[in-house]
Amino acid sequence: MNTTAIRSLAWAVAVLVAGVALVFVAMSLGSRQQTTPAQAQYTGGAVTRTDITRTPVSFSAGACPPAQDQYSPGPELVLLEGTLHTVTHITRDPNGVFHTQSQNNLKGQGEGQLSGDKYVFHDVSNVHQNFRLPRQDFTRTRTFTRTFNIIRQGSATPTDDLQGKILVHTTVNAQGEVTTEVVKIESVCK
Repeated sequence: MNTTAIRSLAWAVAVLVAGVALVFVAMSLGSRQQTTPAQAQYTGGAVTRTDITRTPVSFSAGACPPAQDQYSPGPELVLLEGTLHTVTHITRDPNGVFHTQSQNNLKGQGEGQLSGDKYVFHDVSNVHQNFRLPRQDFTRTRTFTRTFNIIRQGSATPTDDLQGKILVHTTVNAQGEVTTEVVKIESVCK
């Protein structure tokens, strides 16, 4: 693998780590502006619950372009602020299997720390899981998808906007063995 490919992979992993950290930090904040109370419904042996939250967040991220080699500067640091809107559905079916679905929608704006340029961002992630509690067996599936954009405002340069996609899918059998694992990470300056 050449140096450019390694740097591109490192850039994609850094974006993934930053995004996952962002979701955990945002979800752990105690300053939620609005929370819709949980709604539980009993429908033919299944129980469903839905929670909706809005959480103000602030964080920093690297904008485009990424470093081209070890001597060039890395991406500009952008301080971003916005709102994380989360909708979570949990259903327990009549067989005791939990089906969870969570969507995080993050939107906001920010400013480049070196250039002062204005940026907007939009980030959507989805998590789907199926599992049993208590664990009669270890069978479970989990799928995580994420798309994100950090867009520099007012720029004519075509490589100023960061776009990315992440997919992680895992299936575990009854013995606790991972039978399927897919990880795809794409990150590009456009």
